[in-house]
Amino acid sequence: MTPMPAKPRLSVVVCTYDRYDVLRDAIHSLLRQQLDPGYLEIIVVDNSPNQENAARFQATFANETAVTYLLEPTPGLSHARNVGVTHARADRVAFMDDDAVAAPDWAFHMLRTFDAFASVAGVVGGRVLPRWASAKPLWLSNELLGYLSIVDWGGSTRPLRSHEWLVGCNIAFDKEMLSSVGGFSRALGRIGAGMALLSNEETEVTEMIRRAGRIPIYCPEALVHHVIDPARLTRAWFRRRAAWQAVSDFIKDSERMAAYSPAAVDHLRQELDCRRGPAAGFFAATEDPQQFKRDAALTYDLVVTMLVGGAQLDSAGRLAQPIPLTSKLKARVRAAAQTSPTLRRVLHYGMRWSGRQL
Repeated sequence: MTPMPAKPRLSVVVCTYDRYDVLRDAIHSLLRQQLDPGYLEIIVVDNSPNQENAARFQATFANETAVTYLLEPTPGLSHARNVGVTHARADRVAFMDDDAVAAPDWAFHMLRTFDAFASVAGVVGGRVLPRWASAKPLWLSNELLGYLSIVDWGGSTRPLRSHEWLVGCNIAFDKEMLSSVGGFSRALGRIGAGMALLSNEETEVTEMIRRAGRIPIYCPEALVHHVIDPARLTRAWFRRRAAWQAVSDFIKDSERMAAYSPAAVDHLRQELDCRRGPAAGFFAATEDPQQFKRDAALTYDLVVTMLVGGAQLDSAGRLAQPIPLTSKLKARVRAAAQTSPTLRRVLHYGMRWSGRQL
């Protein structure tokens, strides 16, 4: 008989907010992981507003020794994650969403990747595939699936490239490194079930760990499926998600976004000049995925433009401040890539080449 380890090798934190319809499947997928007993601990941090309901659901897992179920009344995803980290006993701390389902060998691949890159890995993230609860809309292109935390960079286990990212639905950290950079920023991340869709808390932490000298690793074999709530499959939700991505990007790196804003202004002006339909901020329903992708990009750049104070026009209706040529080129390349699959492939391969050189 294999002796029980003194402490687990992997702690998995699942933060939840009134999502008991999906949380049970998430927990059960972790209980079925192909690891020796005692290697995995599951920490649920329940942020739900009705803590009495939370306590009743907590009781359903009272006999599961691998599950620590915490009731945390203070709202906020970043706060809940930090609470989970303080209770984690393992040296590696993973995070999975309450509407995700882990493959049976997910934890095994997470640990194997940390072991394989032991001297350099600060972060490990895996592949996230959608599990559709309803049909995928015709207007939703694959390029927008990142807004649903879908990640599939292909290839094999390797250091993350410069243009790639990992998502909080499927990510793990060296606990010591995560704590050393201060954990997750409470200025980012979602709070409750409100309209605000703040994000970027995982990418900010990942970048800080990279600057501290450790690297993020992508492991496609560490797979989870993300259950897609039909309530998110509306054009309004995706435009809102794009808008809040712009806000999140500004909070995370205001200088970089301020430098990008002239390109956003030029893109916005191009759209206003060529559109025959509604003005910016008003959108006609479309089933065309390329048109909707342009609508989402326009939403993002509209918010960026407003966050820098808008763009002033002179008496003749021209931009009062000329836009630098480099910004115009960025805006035109971005606009062209929205409609040209060939150009998108060229840019994608160029980014991949650049990432290999970094």
